Amino acid sequence: ARTHAQHSLVVYLWLTLLGLALVWPLAGDGFTALVHVLAAVSTGGFSSFDGSLGSMGGAAALAIMAVSLLGAVSLPLYWRMCYARSGTRLRTLVGDVELRALIVGCLLVGGLLALLAWWHGVDAPWYNGFLMGFSAQTTTGFGSMPVVDMDPASKLVMIVSMLVGGSVGSTAGGFKLLRLLILLRFLQFTLRRSALPSHAVAEPYLAGQKLESDDIQLALLLILVFIGIVLLSWLPFVLLGYDPLDALFEVASATGTVGLSSGITRPELEAPLKGVLCVDMIAGRLEIIALLVVLYPRNWMGRRSSRR
Repeated sequence: ARTHAQHSLVVYLWLTLLGLALVWPLAGDGFTALVHVLAAVSTGGFSSFDGSLGSMGGAAALAIMAVSLLGAVSLPLYWRMCYARSGTRLRTLVGDVELRALIVGCLLVGGLLALLAWWHGVDAPWYNGFLMGFSAQTTTGFGSMPVVDMDPASKLVMIVSMLVGGSVGSTAGGFKLLRLLILLRFLQFTLRRSALPSHAVAEPYLAGQKLESDDIQLALLLILVFIGIVLLSWLPFVLLGYDPLDALFEVASATGTVGLSSGITRPELEAPLKGVLCVDMIAGRLEIIALLVVLYPRNWMGRRSSRR
């Protein structure tokens, strides 16, 4: 654990320095660049401008989103790439199935949002669509346009993207792409096994590694609990009369630790609903299971030693 923490800290610092070197010349102001790079690497999304990235130049905004994408990649992957043999570094990076899924997810969500923005006559649809798509998939929370101005289909696409999130071991939120890949592989394996003879032996594999039953169960459990938390948190908003889609967007954003808002989260929001969003943010950051373990009463007194 100590070694893993040291490696993550080193990678985190290098990403911050790289991001600062990239954004500072484009932003033209050191403090602005530092604030946005710190928020990008941590996929926090905080901006010193009311309009977020919409108040910055296009080149600087794109550079910040590039840093956000780097933060959504598994930090241990960078370490393995740097210490791999010189001829295998690119193969180590490109061969990571979760990184490929992250890039495909960002392009797919960005492309869908761009098409929807173009269909509804939004200004600069490709720029806004891809920037909002990358922000949702990496769970960074930067924005180039208000979410309230987006059409319902775009909000729904972003809800799914924010729930999935980035890579395991990254700073991104969501239930993570790896668990989605495990779910899809298990579904594919179940369908394929149904067509095999009863005596055939088949095992599920992902990226060349065998999926153990414990890995599959834990991935499915976390996805199920994650979605359950979102639905339970969504109900109070609906009961108090908020628009169902906007309320679902708000809860998904909080649980995915994104920070984008459909306009519901505001100082005047009812205190109980603020509490719901606070719980969602904590649960999403700790990936829910860890929080449930802490809250489980039998863990408060420690485990009992078994005696023969």
